Amino acid sequence: MFPTTKEYIIEKYIRQERDVVVNKRLNKELQTKASKILNLIEQGYNKIVFPDIISIKEILLQNERK
Repeated sequence: MFPTTKEYIIEKYIRQERDVVVNKRLNKELQTKASKILNLIEQGYNKIVFPDIISIKEILLQNERK
């Protein structure tokens, strides 16, 4: 898991000349799991191996506000 914003997404992913799209069910599952992980980290659970997503999230949000 790595936070990002639209400004860092350069182009869509294309495979065999077709847009690669995540179906609604998988998208919902990914969003749910990402939210759970973010909540755990925000509550101080730091046993998960990820970059410092809280700091990255804050930087991205600050940049978005500018």
